Amino acid sequence: MNNYVTSGNTLETYQRGGIISLLNDQEKGGEVLRYLDQTKGDSLLPYSRENDLAPTKLLYTVYGNYNGVSRESPEWTSHLDEDAIYQVFRGGDWEEDSDWLSLVTFDVESNSNRDSAHHDQLSIEYYSRGDLLLADAGETKHILDTYYGQYAAHHNSIQIEDPQTPFATSFWADSQARGVYKGDATGLDTPVTVDTTIQTPWMDSIVASEKITDVIGSSWSDSDSLSSPIDYSRTIMYPEDDYFVIFDRFDGTEEWTYRNVFRPTSLSIAPTSQARLVMSRETSGLTEPHTTGYHSPPIRAKPRPALPQTLSHGTRQIHMVTRLV
Repeated sequence: MNNYVTSGNTLETYQRGGIISLLNDQEKGGEVLRYLDQTKGDSLLPYSRENDLAPTKLLYTVYGNYNGVSRESPEWTSHLDEDAIYQVFRGGDWEEDSDWLSLVTFDVESNSNRDSAHHDQLSIEYYSRGDLLLADAGETKHILDTYYGQYAAHHNSIQIEDPQTPFATSFWADSQARGVYKGDATGLDTPVTVDTTIQTPWMDSIVASEKITDVIGSSWSDSDSLSSPIDYSRTIMYPEDDYFVIFDRFDGTEEWTYRNVFRPTSLSIAPTSQARLVMSRETSGLTEPHTTGYHSPPIRAKPRPALPQTLSHGTRQIHMVTRLV
């Protein structure tokens, strides 16, 4: 279960506490119970936890006897909804190794740091070939630098640099690039609008956008205002359940530098015996040594630092295209 990727690596949570009783039989069997049956005792997420305590507001419900409810797969695969805060593209079936890609499109005033301060708008995760290849950082609050995954470096998203008046070098990423400031417990600063969804037998697609006026400041809890807004849209296309194409489009009136952030990962990992492990340049594919808490097998394609793209004076728009196969 994702929970906006901010509840740590959680295998299941809350459902058994009563939410199931609020659903119809199709939703119970095909969308929840089937998942719980599959994940019970499963080793897919070996470092996950199970949180079976329901919030107080749900204690009025009960968990019934659902043995007679059919566990058939849902008729749908991808779930794209203009009113949803989380979009999911999925391949043509519900096999465990089916490809999927998620997109955060949060637009709710929940007055919660958990929902709003994990600055992850329009970020993606990507699962293919039986492995989680691009993962969100989640909350690494018990290992390494004990971050809660708030910064742009923790999400497969974009960052902005100001070539005229550079931002201070961040202590969390040693970079002058800044992620989009999503919000905090006082409100949502940068909501996302889902402009278009397309679902046909041969193509799933979505266009979502946001107006960027603030970026992360000196820490996750404060923001820096841009001198002029930037209109940013992310379009994702999934033709023939085969591969993903991501179009990033920026529109502004000043010179800015944009960076894509991609986080190559793997579920095929083994914890190291050391508290920290410094990977070599050859292993990590980075230009400088990279500190991590896990050692993963070699990735099929070496990750490379994202090349900056600059929107110069007199040029209002820039497009970036990424293909995930």
